[in-house]
Amino acid sequence: MKNAWIVFLLIVISGLAACQITSVQPNVSTSVATVASATTITESAVEFPPIISGSIADVEKIAGFHIKKPTYLPKGVLFDFATYRRESAPCVTLHFKIIHDQYGDMGTFFQIMQSVQSDSPFYTVSCGEVKEGCEVLQIGTMPVVYRRHDDTEELDWYTDGYAFSLLRNAGEPGKVYKEDLMKVVAGLE
Repeated sequence: MKNAWIVFLLIVISGLAACQITSVQPNVSTSVATVASATTITESAVEFPPIISGSIADVEKIAGFHIKKPTYLPKGVLFDFATYRRESAPCVTLHFKIIHDQYGDMGTFFQIMQSVQSDSPFYTVSCGEVKEGCEVLQIGTMPVVYRRHDDTEELDWYTDGYAFSLLRNAGEPGKVYKEDLMKVVAGLE
């Protein structure tokens, strides 16, 4: 069953047609400041590198859409950097790190991916065939698919023409952050 879960998770991640989880750090070869400094930015005038990294405001300028930002973060969690990736559709990933009281800087705690989607992808409304560790939650009026496997948690949802994924891949060993992550999703503005 573990292999089925891993295969399903890989399908979900690759299903984010425009978005990929990356471990890219700031200061990639082309900075947002370089691209944003152009007086008029059009896709025909700018050749986008695979990933552009910077602040939320700078990445938002490049993406051309409002990036939803959390109004709530769990204790010790801080915004780290944002990335923009354009493949078949624009995608922004916000990277958050955690500074734990006991374990110190644990690196990337979670990422929130926001991609333009005309329709709701299947993984944002259903657990599909993998039922173990998966449930559909209601956060406000929005259905959110929650998946947990070992030390990772993922929440997927669709609203207002955007698909979202929140993937937590670090934190206190053995701790489930479901309630905190639900608060993060509920507080996105």
